[in-house]
Amino acid sequence: MHTLLMAFDTDEPEFARGFEIGGLWAALSLAPDSHSVLLHATNETMARRCAVAKNYTVQITPLDDCWIEAKFEIKEMAEKTPEAELIV
Repeated sequence: MHTLLMAFDTDEPEFARGFEIGGLWAALSLAPDSHSVLLHATNETMARRCAVAKNYTVQITPLDDCWIEAKFEIKEMAEKTPEAELIV
């Protein structure tokens, strides 16, 4: 079961999605070698975009209809793609 640690002052789904991706962006900005996170399935595309922008590969595993697990592994500098430099 998943519960919120703090209630938002809005029930807009887009706010919750943005908040979730903001946390992922912050975590990847610390440049760990790897990072694993549970995300709403609706954020799969954004998780993939974060991976490209932050120079990670990502493996997505659906857990059910609502949740995915995203496992990020940093790419070596030699593998850096031009797209990663453009999407910041």
